[in-house]
Amino acid sequence: MCGITAAIGAISPMIIKATEQINDAQFHRGPDGGGFWSSVDENEQGVALAHRRLAIMDLSANGAQPMIDQVTGNVITYNGEVYNYQELRRDLEKQGVKFRSECDTEVLLAGYRVWGEGVLDYLRGMFAFVIWNPQQNKAFCARDRLGIKPLYYASVQNNGGNTLLIASELRALLASGLIERKLDQKSLENYLWNGFVISPNTIIEAISLLPAGYKMTINMEGEIENYESFWTIPKYHSNNSSLESLEQELRDAVKMRLVSDVPVGVFLSGGIDSSVVAALAVQANAGTVKTFNLSFEEVEYDESVYAHQVAQALGTEHLEVQLSQAQFFAQLESALGSLDQPTFDGLNTYYISRAVKESGITVALAGTGGDELFGGYRSFREVSLAVKINQYLNKLPYSFRQNLSKQFIHWNEGELGSFPAQTRWGKIEDLLSTSNLTNIYQVFYSLFTKDFQNQLLGQKEYPSSYYGLTDFYTQKFQETIAQEPTLSSISQLEIAIFLGERLLRDTDVASMANSLEVRLPLIDHKVVGLVIEQKLKNRFYPLGKKRFLQNLVAEQLDARLFNRPKSGFVLPIEQWCRQSLKREISETFSDRAHLARIGLNADAVNALWQAFLADSPGLYWSRIWSIYILCWWCDRYQVSR
Repeated sequence: MCGITAAIGAISPMIIKATEQINDAQFHRGPDGGGFWSSVDENEQGVALAHRRLAIMDLSANGAQPMIDQVTGNVITYNGEVYNYQELRRDLEKQGVKFRSECDTEVLLAGYRVWGEGVLDYLRGMFAFVIWNPQQNKAFCARDRLGIKPLYYASVQNNGGNTLLIASELRALLASGLIERKLDQKSLENYLWNGFVISPNTIIEAISLLPAGYKMTINMEGEIENYESFWTIPKYHSNNSSLESLEQELRDAVKMRLVSDVPVGVFLSGGIDSSVVAALAVQANAGTVKTFNLSFEEVEYDESVYAHQVAQALGTEHLEVQLSQAQFFAQLESALGSLDQPTFDGLNTYYISRAVKESGITVALAGTGGDELFGGYRSFREVSLAVKINQYLNKLPYSFRQNLSKQFIHWNEGELGSFPAQTRWGKIEDLLSTSNLTNIYQVFYSLFTKDFQNQLLGQKEYPSSYYGLTDFYTQKFQETIAQEPTLSSISQLEIAIFLGERLLRDTDVASMANSLEVRLPLIDHKVVGLVIEQKLKNRFYPLGKKRFLQNLVAEQLDARLFNRPKSGFVLPIEQWCRQSLKREISETFSDRAHLARIGLNADAVNALWQAFLADSPGLYWSRIWSIYILCWWCDRYQVSR
């Protein structure tokens, strides 16, 4: 796991310096070493590659990057892990390939020599890389199927030529000094809807994020020639794949992620997903498995008792790390500084990652993805219900539906309070305005109603067709979602949006800020494929129970351990916003000039803040926190419209 940097096209001394600055800005992603390589012709056209290394496999200098293929001259800078590299190595050796290291980087580079771009079909893992091919004078780039590892890029002009800059982090590209720090208006709207920005857009107008499962080729002039998908989330098709085959694939996924030349641990919240990963790690590992969880003084947020029970049942070496309010604030500046783009999530991963790293662990397994695959979220039940209701109501005139929603809100005025609710009943009008499943899903997850988003932006109204997605995803879902069963469609949306655009991105930057590699066996692409092939009843029912996962470890863990209401891994930020953070947030929201610079209506922001402090119903902390983070981030990195 590392940080990558590349510059392709016009390579002047200024670009060389910028490449070094980008690489230096990613030091935290790879404190174990750094490297630089370039090839520039007499016209100052060519390539510069750089790398920061977090040594996981083959800790010797043989694993250093950028790495050169001595046969072809191809050069790679790569971030990630190919878990089946030993199998691929044996296949390549049978074809006459000789290796000088024990790392997966060399296997990937040799695989490209033998299979070309087809190497992507062989890779099982997480990755983002750039390979320079001197025979073609082109760079080949790719990002893993689920989007675990990021790849950002931006085009800049210098000395009359064009250069494409690439990095693992958006902030690193800003460190080049060559990119205008202009906030992207569409991404601002996107953020206020979701609480995070959806690819391929980013919060910076000039920077893009390569979507999950995409590859691209860049020519000597710094131009993107080919930009296409090499993998998409499979469509539902029950081909009677056995539960046994899925079980074995999942066991294999955990086992191969335990392979490392540095210490490995497991995040353990006490929920079923992380408990399954810990249990399978115990089964696969000859030694003692180390598990970790975060606990809080605020008992309503603290689930450490469940993590302790699971750890005791599994016999792991368990470390409980208590995060007090004082410790939270002592580390808050560093935690916020880990956010590569504004997001209302991610800090929980930062704090647990920091504690795990300080304990001497460099690699940690996590249970991310179980809810998306097996129907663990409320969305599977509530979006399904909303779809059924809307299918009936949409047979009625729109004016009738609009009046019905207003009447419903009127009936609940006492419960909703004076400030317009931004959850549940407050979204009735938005929900009844569409029968499209994707749109209903987006309304379900939206931070604010459409009306209040317009107030925040100081505009009259969104286009009626806008539901918080980029054009890229709107088109993509039009082609796929409509043909799927409802639960399978919701799962696709959860995997692509909530998981792919929020959880995975936040996990990457929060863990890598602490030089910790996080591995996610539940979303191994082969596991995902087999899950989607299961009959819907085996996969989803009873809804919310994730019965397959419970049955998988029934001999190790009593099902009663998980017989409780679902709760997420959430910090007590709501309480802290009302207490220790209150002054800081109030001062931030009082800076009307700064709010205007980033496109926010100060009156709407402060009305929201005062309603939150007054305990207005239907107004969760995430609404306040998302705006505060946006303000903090734009101020920190001097970003404005």
